[in-house]
Amino acid sequence: MGAETGGASDDTRYAAEPDAEDVLSLVLPSVLDGLAAEARRARVSAAWTACRLADERPQLGAELATRLVRSAGEAHREALVRTLATLHERHPEQVGDALRAFDGTVVRAVRKAGSWDFDAELRADGGATTASGSQQIVETSQSGVSVYERSLPDEPVEPEPPDRIVDDRVESEPESEPSPAVDGSVPEGPGTPEHVEERRRRIQAAENSEAFAAVQLVSAFDEISVIEPPERGQYGHILPSRARMDQAEYGVDLLFFDEPGEDARDFGSAVHERLHQWYCADEATGIVAVADYGDHPRPWVATPRAEHTLADRRPADLDVALRDARDLAAGLAAVNERGLVHGGIDPHDVVYPSVGFEENPAPSLANLGVMTVFRRHFQPAEYVDPRYAAPEYFDDRYGSVDHATDVYHFGTVLFRLLTGEDPYRGDYDDVRAAILDDETPVPSDVRPEVPEPVDEIVAKAMAPRKLTRFETAAQLHRQLDQLV
Repeated sequence: MGAETGGASDDTRYAAEPDAEDVLSLVLPSVLDGLAAEARRARVSAAWTACRLADERPQLGAELATRLVRSAGEAHREALVRTLATLHERHPEQVGDALRAFDGTVVRAVRKAGSWDFDAELRADGGATTASGSQQIVETSQSGVSVYERSLPDEPVEPEPPDRIVDDRVESEPESEPSPAVDGSVPEGPGTPEHVEERRRRIQAAENSEAFAAVQLVSAFDEISVIEPPERGQYGHILPSRARMDQAEYGVDLLFFDEPGEDARDFGSAVHERLHQWYCADEATGIVAVADYGDHPRPWVATPRAEHTLADRRPADLDVALRDARDLAAGLAAVNERGLVHGGIDPHDVVYPSVGFEENPAPSLANLGVMTVFRRHFQPAEYVDPRYAAPEYFDDRYGSVDHATDVYHFGTVLFRLLTGEDPYRGDYDDVRAAILDDETPVPSDVRPEVPEPVDEIVAKAMAPRKLTRFETAAQLHRQLDQLV
């Protein structure tokens, strides 16, 4: 929102506004200084300023994100990534296009990071000012420019622990937001009224969106409502929802897929075809069920509400890990036998249900076939963790992406199930070199109780050359079944 002069017409006022270069040149230095500060509240204030600027001037979102990425060396990593994640959540199309101009690991880091909850940050810092509360608007000497600054408390705070960065991911402490009850309702919990109101505002905004309104009209559900604020998923944004069908209520994740800037119609048709194939194959053990799907106004799919993915779980007991691997392999085998290639299995595709009280719920594979479409329209590293990618993703001399790729990816996920660790570590170049090497990681090196036959299964599944992998996922499943 720009400075106004009394009596000026809209045309006069907007004509006086500077272009994006002028605005960013004015605001960006202070934002970067704030993001690089040692004090957390200074970083929060800078992040809020950047997000407010993009909210007030959406046309600046893409350029702001681009400048922030290029200035990564000047800012605190966790603060920068979370700021980019918040910008992407609020302005997915503009910011998403800007991020995709960089290496795919940039996009992955942003998508794996949690966005800022500014109200919670202020409460943790001893303040009570909220996004809807008091704020200072600093008018600058340039016509049409205002810089927003949040009022932050001056009380001393406890020193924060050092950031924990693992490769391209930022591990953050779990949020203290209330969890849905068993019946799917959202308890207000101990949060302040302002925080509860902010959650309600985000839920209401999601329900008022064009995409959600379209699903309400065309889906098979009798009723559907959003119960939690939007979340970032692997392939798009998720609306945690409650749906009613035939007098029964279900918790569902409503996923709206990202769309490319070009060829959106062809992309949508291809994703819709894969969703139909997934829907026809979901009766198999180890496959996430599809409750409904569509392609208007963008591709979407509704699946049972998931509590976790393998990416955020610790390793289970060995017998449980092998049981889960066997059941997942059975599902993959059934899917491959139908001619459907998953194309991008990594820990985010292994999901655990949110209902029930079972201590070790069985996981299922999600997003069947989706990556085979996404890889033609986006950089693969944006959506498949490179540490779990097959050699053919890095070098076409290893062949095309097909059923053998699923076998390799399953081997990497089996390694994660058994050890709780990624099969490879390092930056993109280090990971690529390790994957193309003849050596494969050995689970018993990380977890000594893993028996030798399991090591052999992982090594065969993750063989760099397709001819030395298991011929089919069914063969892999049979090997695992003999061990359980």
